[in-house]
Amino acid sequence: MLHWRVSSAIGLLLTGRARPVCAIVYAAPDCAARRAFLRLMDMAFGERDHCRRIWLTERISRAIR
Repeated sequence: MLHWRVSSAIGLLLTGRARPVCAIVYAAPDCAARRAFLRLMDMAFGERDHCRRIWLTERISRAIR
């Protein structure tokens, strides 16, 4: 939960919306920097498709609100 809050705070600073950085990057157009970030987050959190999971969770929670 701490990761989500810190990531959302950084997203707020970068975009003006409280969204996790992983969700922001996952929704961005495909480029080398995006692919590198996705791979890095998969390695950092030890799971496959970490950013996709965060993006889906954020999207579902936004739809419920």
